[in-house]
Amino acid sequence: MKNFLATLFAALFVLTLTSCDRNNPGDVADDFCECLMDKDYEEAIEYVYNKKGEHSRDEKIKWTERCTKNFANVQDLKTVYIRINKADTKAEVDVDVTEENKTRKDVIKLKKVDGIWKVDM
Repeated sequence: MKNFLATLFAALFVLTLTSCDRNNPGDVADDFCECLMDKDYEEAIEYVYNKKGEHSRDEKIKWTERCTKNFANVQDLKTVYIRINKADTKAEVDVDVTEENKTRKDVIKLKKVDGIWKVDM
């Protein structure tokens, strides 16, 4: 019985660790785009790198105003392709942006800071 419980606990632990890993450029870009599409700009800014650390209240207000203006007509954001440099410190994610029924290409740049991928604007 002890072996069974130990095996079950180990399996649950491994599943928990693997299911929670959203720290790769593709997932970060997807989550960032999802926040933008949901107009959850306060959550979206948390994905953006800030060399000073936390974003100030004023930065969050300006960010929200900028996003409200820039993403007003966006109907869809879809990640298409991911490129990561050999040092695993920078990445680019190609994104299809659908706006007013027209699709254009864009790129989201990311950088790894202290082991965490952040959008680099």
